Amino acid sequence: MNATLRISKEVRLIFWTWIAVVALALPPLFTSDWYRIGSLGGGIGFVIGIPLLAVIPIGSELEEGTLSLLLSQPITRIQIWLQKFAVSSIAVVTSSLAFALAYRTTVLTPVTGLAVLWVVAALCAAPYCALIARSVRGALALNLIGFALVLLTSQLFSWARLEVVVTLWAVLMLALGIRKMARFELTTGPVGGDLLTVGPSFRLLRIRRAGVVTNFIRKELGLLRPLWLISLSFVVIFTVLGIWYRPARYALSANFALAVVYQTLSVLLAGSLSVGEEKLSGMHPWHLTLPMSTSQQWLLKLVIAISSSIVCVVAIPSLLTVVLQLDTPSIASIFFYAVSVALLTLVVFWSACFMTGTVRAILLSVVVLFVLTSVAGVGMSSRVFYYPLAFGQVIVPTLALALVQSYRMFRVQPPQTAASLLRQLLPLAATAFAFSLLTAFLITGQR
Repeated sequence: MNATLRISKEVRLIFWTWIAVVALALPPLFTSDWYRIGSLGGGIGFVIGIPLLAVIPIGSELEEGTLSLLLSQPITRIQIWLQKFAVSSIAVVTSSLAFALAYRTTVLTPVTGLAVLWVVAALCAAPYCALIARSVRGALALNLIGFALVLLTSQLFSWARLEVVVTLWAVLMLALGIRKMARFELTTGPVGGDLLTVGPSFRLLRIRRAGVVTNFIRKELGLLRPLWLISLSFVVIFTVLGIWYRPARYALSANFALAVVYQTLSVLLAGSLSVGEEKLSGMHPWHLTLPMSTSQQWLLKLVIAISSSIVCVVAIPSLLTVVLQLDTPSIASIFFYAVSVALLTLVVFWSACFMTGTVRAILLSVVVLFVLTSVAGVGMSSRVFYYPLAFGQVIVPTLALALVQSYRMFRVQPPQTAASLLRQLLPLAATAFAFSLLTAFLITGQR
């Protein structure tokens, strides 16, 4: 395999993820000022998408178990590392330029400086994190946690300037990544070597001799172990940062930025880990033969995914902000936020039922969310009106259809083709558009 073929392979690994990240960056150029979902998606795409692009070249090879074949090629490991790092650097830089174009940033502002530091730190730390975690999701989690620790250090100590600490961190991670690649040894398979799926088993999650439903729940909670590890890291970092650094406004503090990153990652993992990991390991058809009906398994997985997402995304951050006296959210805002989190988790769960693999399901969920919000926004913008419950009338029928589709895809795996995806996604988009259009023209209260 010559250099051109190897680089083409690296580009194919990262291409569709790059398309998804750039697509998240561009909506603010085309959406109106009141339609905030584009800006929200862009922020999530920048915080999660940039490190995801950086870890995919090495993490996907380890996750699929193909790195051993690549290491057997007549090429040095440093050359392999350089090719992968070059492809990921081009993808990260071009995506960052797309975000800068969409948000019309100016040079040398505090926000721009922080964004540049984030890009540099995520890019340089990605190879080492991927080689340690041996999976894309694990590398992404380690990358985010590492930057959170760097941010914590710069906030706790007055002598530690953020730009200096991030630069030293990036150089150190880059050197460790090169050293780790030069000395890397594969001793286990892609599943057994994943940092987030190995470790001590808790007594509470061990399978018992009796109790089909309770054993199934324990298995599901065990599959969500990466979510619990990330939540524990978040609680520690958020608490220390909240005690040592008291911000004047919570919405403009480092605690808030840390919470946004953690909440986004928690929604994606809670909705995709259970079904995605079972399908990726090939155990999903075997689990359907358990002494439980398929509908019961699907319902338990959905309930556990939504419950875990609400606990991690809503309950833990709200409790910490109240205990640390950083903010006092109202009951109404917490309830509305919990409903929104449940809907987002359902979108990710739907994507996991269709797609094989956690990372693929996460990428598909971004596409599905973008399509549904876009068609609903087009329908709602056809007539100017004010009606607070309008989106509820659009969500309910779309939600009912999504639940039926997810159960069918959970029971029988659909083909992993674009035509199959369109057959599943077009009815959802048509339902969202039709009911948004009907809501816009049938309700009263035009202004």
